[in-house]
Amino acid sequence: MVVTTEYPGGVEVRELMRAKNLIYYRFYYQGSKVIHETATYDTLGRRIGIGNEFDEKGRLEFTKDYDRGIWTVVNVKRHRYGKLQDRMRAKGDSLIKAIYGLEFFSKNVVWCIDGSYMYNSDQQGDWDDVFSKEPKKFLLRYNIKFDGTHVYDEMIEFELDSVGKFIPDPYESIYGFEQLPDSADKVFKLTHAMALDISRQHGLVETDTTRAEAFLKWEGLRTHSLYNGHFRFYVTQRIGSDVVRGARPNHFTRTNHYRVWVFNPWSGEFIDEKKMDQETTWEGAGGYSTGLFAPSK
Repeated sequence: MVVTTEYPGGVEVRELMRAKNLIYYRFYYQGSKVIHETATYDTLGRRIGIGNEFDEKGRLEFTKDYDRGIWTVVNVKRHRYGKLQDRMRAKGDSLIKAIYGLEFFSKNVVWCIDGSYMYNSDQQGDWDDVFSKEPKKFLLRYNIKFDGTHVYDEMIEFELDSVGKFIPDPYESIYGFEQLPDSADKVFKLTHAMALDISRQHGLVETDTTRAEAFLKWEGLRTHSLYNGHFRFYVTQRIGSDVVRGARPNHFTRTNHYRVWVFNPWSGEFIDEKKMDQETTWEGAGGYSTGLFAPSK
């Protein structure tokens, strides 16, 4: 099945390959048959494999290897800060290796190309944007491959300054690092299946309409330091919801209530069961949702 969509900047083509459960994506420059960008998506909407971007004459600008987290610049004249960006990315990699170890980095960490950004006094943009001035700050994000099957996006996140030094930031939603004991094995002993099994031993009962969800979670402490939080693994089950009409017409807030089983993913230890809420607020066609939070007493 092929779906074609026209936009002001060009034409998008998505080709669904049912046998492979993949979507091949192409974007053409407006009014031409020259491809601007190619990519491959899996059934979860994640970019995988190799993506390419071309200039208006069809010449390759750069490639992105989403499976290995590698950005390779071909047009070095246009992307003249590419080597600086590579050095900063390497500094970010080294920081993760120093804290969590080479084994964890090699098996569980993949740089998130499209989630990383750079800044200077006049510009801010994606990692592959063309900058007229040298970028001075770099936001690096990394995905975590949890247990060989489940991948959680942008679970490691931090900023580096112009010389590659870590920038503490307690005010923004910048994930830092978890300080583990020197004696700890820096690998995730917990798996998705283990967490569900242990939750069932602690009272989880699923039905066709009350299925559990499980995911890796960063609990930030918002402290001005390198170590400012910890990873936890949540198994959640919705147990009810309330909808409240707002003061304005068509303004509503839905509060979903959850039972949450909490695990230490490094040790596999069951930590606690607690109640948490999540809110979705909307007005007409627009709205937003919060993450899980402790309900007010």
